[in-house]
Amino acid sequence: MSLIFPCYREEPHLERNVERVLKLALGTGWRFEIILVDDKSPDATAEVAQRLVDKHPAYIRAVFHDRNRGRGAAVMTGVAEAKGTILGFFDIDLEVAPDYMVPCVHEVRDGGALVVGARHYAAAKTPVRTILSRSYRMLAYVVLGIPTQIDSESGYKFFSRAAIEAVAPSFEHTGWFWDTEIVYRFVKAGYDVRSIPCEFIRDASKRSTVRIVHDSLEYAQALRKFARKHGRLRSAQ
Repeated sequence: MSLIFPCYREEPHLERNVERVLKLALGTGWRFEIILVDDKSPDATAEVAQRLVDKHPAYIRAVFHDRNRGRGAAVMTGVAEAKGTILGFFDIDLEVAPDYMVPCVHEVRDGGALVVGARHYAAAKTPVRTILSRSYRMLAYVVLGIPTQIDSESGYKFFSRAAIEAVAPSFEHTGWFWDTEIVYRFVKAGYDVRSIPCEFIRDASKRSTVRIVHDSLEYAQALRKFARKHGRLRSAQ
């Protein structure tokens, strides 16, 4: 298994959270590697990543972008470096716990080409994210035909090496919309795409990056543009 962590401005929590993931991975008894991809962070993320490599050279590697390329590009850099037959990534802020990687890996072993962690929220505690998440899923269904049970924008995805290598040449996006595109590409290609529920727990110490109006409009525009070029998934209609 290759765990890929796209990193941008992760300095405050990177070392602590990678150590937590490493401890969990060691407990599984699996053969694994952790790949940190720094997307030219303006803070000390790269330095922390190198420190982790120096501390755990048998388990952790790092790649450093020479310029900011975007989330999707960072993940795909990790894919290109990965040695595992099962690959996956999740956000290293760990607002969705690393424990879910275990059922994700089991689902891929069972034949799932892509397994997506479907986030669910405590609505009373995170009303904004709850509304946005439900809205995004509905938009993705209406515009692209992505089934509503698949949380396409989730930053928690695992896939088989063979499947991601087959689909990768078709990717067009390198930024945040890549998360939706990868789901679209897998479904369109006829792969077995699965979903598991994952609880999202907001880290109160971390500054929120949610911009309700701006993010919603930008997402809707990106969906519309992509749908105009590629069409709606027939398999989901």
